[in-house]
Amino acid sequence: IIPDESAPYIKSAGAVDTKVGSMNKTYNYIHKAFVKYPSSGMCPGGDSGQSLPYTVTTNEPNMQLSKGGYVGYKFVRVREEGVGYTAYTYTNAQDFPLPSQVFMHPFQPAPDYDYKRGLLLKKQVYDERGFKLEETENIYNYDYAKDSVGVSYVHSSTPCAWASLYSSYEMYQAGIPSSNPCNVQGAKYCGSEGVAPFSFMPEELVASWATLESTKKTEYFYEGTTPEVTETLTEYDYNDTNYQIKSERKIVNEGTQTNTYETRYEYPVGSYTASLFDPVTEQPVIAQMKNTYNIINKPIVITRLKNQRPLQRVVNKYSNFSGFPQIKEVESIKDITAQGEDRVFFGSYDPVGNPLEVSLVKNTTNETNKGAAVCYIWGYNETLPVAKIEGIANYAAMVSALPEGLIDNIKYASNHLTYNEANLKTHLATLRSTLTEAMVTTLIHDPAKGVKEVTDPKGDFFTYDYDNLGRLKWVKDRDGKFVSENFYHYRTE
Repeated sequence: IIPDESAPYIKSAGAVDTKVGSMNKTYNYIHKAFVKYPSSGMCPGGDSGQSLPYTVTTNEPNMQLSKGGYVGYKFVRVREEGVGYTAYTYTNAQDFPLPSQVFMHPFQPAPDYDYKRGLLLKKQVYDERGFKLEETENIYNYDYAKDSVGVSYVHSSTPCAWASLYSSYEMYQAGIPSSNPCNVQGAKYCGSEGVAPFSFMPEELVASWATLESTKKTEYFYEGTTPEVTETLTEYDYNDTNYQIKSERKIVNEGTQTNTYETRYEYPVGSYTASLFDPVTEQPVIAQMKNTYNIINKPIVITRLKNQRPLQRVVNKYSNFSGFPQIKEVESIKDITAQGEDRVFFGSYDPVGNPLEVSLVKNTTNETNKGAAVCYIWGYNETLPVAKIEGIANYAAMVSALPEGLIDNIKYASNHLTYNEANLKTHLATLRSTLTEAMVTTLIHDPAKGVKEVTDPKGDFFTYDYDNLGRLKWVKDRDGKFVSENFYHYRTE
């Protein structure tokens, strides 16, 4: 039942994908066996054995999931007193029910429909008067990608009294029973001789994905009770190899004018503009990213357009650092038919992939024409920056200007097993006092919460404190005065 949009509250709209009247797995089956009754000494059924019917009830849920939960809600409404409410519509098991045989013995493996459920179809925002302020509608392709990822095997067996007489499959093949309570004469097989009374049938495992094809957002701006309406339609295309967004088109209706904004993404897979990359030094690195390291989801070209007119193209160029592809420069091209104008150049990396030297290049025909570099020192087991040095020629020049071993001492004092904050502060002070011609910013962290202290190039420092939940409580300057202070309350307080 679709709820009334004007009604502030709705009834439950949950759905469970299961067999009616049976939330747990319950089934009947026939077991064939040779049964000898002590009172009479008889074995009913002769050489065929006796059929014994069973009803089995288990505690195993006979239900399938919707976004990780058994109950999937179609309609949800969130109300905030004095503000209004937001209505959500989702896909659930009502839209994509599983085949009935999944819920009946022998309980065949269920196809994966979970990826189709729990997707937001519509979002509507209303104010306290019931006036609609915003509406978002999503359209999906529910079968965009289906990849075979493996095979599972479904077990089935043939009811057969003779199977219970053998202790192993080898004894069954040989026709030598290990027990014979009814003294049945001669070896028997369950079907053809030497054929097992059970089977395992292959079942393909498929990974599927539903893609968001378009989003239509309508906004309502009121002058009195008559709204002015603005519509934005965003359409998505995807790369068929890595399933990332290939293009995003945003069509904006603003009064009488319609503008189309588009962003296109190119990756190491799915074709890219090869002319932007040097065939000797850069294209082989892209091939290495794809074939050796499976780096296929990082955009290497991003192009932005307005009404089909190019606005900007950003080209990410990679190179080998210690044998591993890392970004070397970011080239910005305002007129996509021209050469790059401004570039961010990455001069070097540490062994774990942290950038050590970054600079701006103004002239793409001369890489030596770089501006002053920004250099970094990484600590806390190479996970967080402890120093940022600006206005120095390059990382090598910075290292040569420092006392021998200072960088190693900074790292040692900040690492987990050898952490000593007092020593770390001393070494960072030495760094600042040595590089007097550069602008040095140093940082001390609490890795579990956030930055604890920042000292800027002027020598002023700020300290940060956090509560037990890791939320920022306050920031103080070097004189201990509050720069900012945060208070957190629950809504009911």
